[in-house]
Amino acid sequence: MILGLCLGLGAGASAQNQNSLSSVHAGDKLSFEVVDEGGKNPWVLQYSADGQVWQDVIFLDRTDDQTKLTGEIEVTGMTGVQMDSAFFRAVKLSEDDAFYREFLAARVRWTILGPLNYTYEVNWNWSFFTWNGRVTVVDGVVTQTETISSFPEGIGPLDELTIEGWFQKIENARDRGAERIVVDWDPELGFPASGFIDISVLIADEEQSWTIRKIVLLE
Repeated sequence: MILGLCLGLGAGASAQNQNSLSSVHAGDKLSFEVVDEGGKNPWVLQYSADGQVWQDVIFLDRTDDQTKLTGEIEVTGMTGVQMDSAFFRAVKLSEDDAFYREFLAARVRWTILGPLNYTYEVNWNWSFFTWNGRVTVVDGVVTQTETISSFPEGIGPLDELTIEGWFQKIENARDRGAERIVVDWDPELGFPASGFIDISVLIADEEQSWTIRKIVLLE
């Protein structure tokens, strides 16, 4: 089941659609509520800038009476949100997903707290390759990669990824039905500090692992 809502609201305003997805915009926060009488399935809030491309934002959690699910997020926790014309919808899931809850919470934390201009170091392993290097990100775009060490010598990174790109990589693996995804999230900024992805045990040498460290803000 999908419930939709289009917002064009100022702070302090509220909206509700006929299917009982409602919202309140107060200050820099948005609160949402879904009524799901008799249901036990989890719901996920999604955001879209154009009503066509949607991104999962947060899980909505049930209140004490079990008929309502609520969630709150800072506007800055959603990439590229424009509150004068924002589309939101709530999607009912078939089952809960603890890993995906952690993923969404971590992505919101990074979106709010993470810098736009920064460098980070990563040790990245795939197949029998290893790349240990530094990545520079300016205005949300990778502008430079620098190799610290690699095996074999002379190779570059598998991809040139911002931290947002790492989140997308993890989400893509989940969407592909990866058999194993393990991630440790940085407790302060939320970025995927280390992880392991195995799409299929039947495919040799496609596993990847990484450790991200030393995120440095650029002035």
